Amino acid sequence: MRPPGRLRGNGVVSSVSGCPVSTRDDSDQVKYRWTCRSANKLINMSRRDYFKKRLLNCDTQSHSKRCRTVDELLHSRSTDKTRTDDENKQLCTTFADFFLSEIVQLKSQISAKLAFFTHSSFS
Repeated sequence: MRPPGRLRGNGVVSSVSGCPVSTRDDSDQVKYRWTCRSANKLINMSRRDYFKKRLLNCDTQSHSKRCRTVDELLHSRSTDKTRTDDENKQLCTTFADFFLSEIVQLKSQISAKLAFFTHSSFS
């Protein structure tokens, strides 16, 4: 059984969750929770895309700007309490994957240049 709601404006608001309830039907609560989850997924996707875009734009920046961007992303001055532990783990994995791919790319570029210089010197 649900606790009684309290009147707020033109609608009734649940005294437990604070969510709008037009009826005492459980389907309203289900719809509300589904809508909240959908909105949170969109917010988190937007945040992930923002970080990804900032990291990908680092490729075209100078070394100092790239370091400043990474520093801003890693050491934000504001505290964001909207991410879950799983989302924070995913963000760390994204950073690790980005830097790992950068290192692998640099390693292959250096190896290719060394191979070219070694091959050129014996010709």
